[in-house]
This record gives sequence, structure tokens and C-alpha cells, in this order.
Amino acid sequence: MNDKTIKKYLYTLPTIILLFIVTAVPVSSHPFYFSLSEIKINVPQKRMEISCKLFTDDLENALDQLNKHKIDLATSTKDNKVNAVLYSYLSERFKIWINGKPIILKFVGFEVENEVTWCYLETDVDIKPTNKMNLMNSLLYDFLPDQTNLVEFECQKINTTERVNKPDKEINFNF
Repeated sequence: MNDKTIKKYLYTLPTIILLFIVTAVPVSSHPFYFSLSEIKINVPQKRMEISCKLFTDDLENALDQLNKHKIDLATSTKDNKVNAVLYSYLSERFKIWINGKPIILKFVGFEVENEVTWCYLETDVDIKPTNKMNLMNSLLYDFLPDQTNLVEFECQKINTTERVNKPDKEINFNF
């Protein structure tokens, strides 16, 4: 074997191994578990808008285990029962308090985009400069031991991202 042939094998072999690994792993699996929640407060309109992004397969598995039947989010965006189940799940695991007072979040809906599901919540709020917001985010904690939840918070000139890893679930914001 000459040097060119050896180099060809050295470059080709890892590619073949990687291809084998990728095709052997189911398409829906992923090696990390996280959610992203974006909280935006529009002070002039007195409105808080929340978007939660979760891997669809993880969310469906959690809802299936809780409700003892299969839920396909991609085909259920208009299904009132699925909306109710999803809202119940979110409202038990994603909570907000402003100055110690619990905030009731309204479920707007959800949409599936490729491998993720976006869930939308909102509420009316009257924000003052001395407000403190406490947030509890334990989305998917009861089903995924390595779950990490990121929270992006935007209000006026504040723009920050916080992370909670299981078992931690509380985040505090001052604005």
C-alpha cells in the first residue's frame, strides 16, 4: 500500500463509522435535553408574552406518560383536548410571581416546527421599576433526569438569559 491509499483509508474510515452511527440512531433522538423559554414584557402595552420551545418527542413522551394515551402534537394543534392537556402541563411546571403575587398565564396555543414545539402563553401585567419576578421552570424534569431549562428575559433595557438544571427550578429577576 502506498501513502495515498493509506491516507484515503484514514479519511474514509471515520466517515463510514460516523455514517453508520448516524443511521443506527433513530432520527428523533437527540443527545441533550433542554428547553428555551422567552419572556418579553411590553411595558407600554402592559403585556407579558412567553414562548416555550421544547423538543417535540420529549414533550409528547411526557404528555403520553401523564395521560396514558398517545398524543401527536403535529396533527393536534386545533384539538381542544390536546390544548387543555398541554396547558395543564405547562401551568403546573412553569409559574411566575411578580412581587410575590402569582400571575395567571393564558394559553394562546402551540405550533410544531421541525423537531421542536413552540408553546405560547401571555398575560396582562403592570410593570413598575421596583418589581421583582420569581419564576419556577421545571419543564420535563419529571421525565428527563438531565433536563436543562434556559430562560431569556427581556423587559425595557434588561435582556438576560438564565439557566436552571434539575433539581434547581427557580430564577429571580429584578427590573
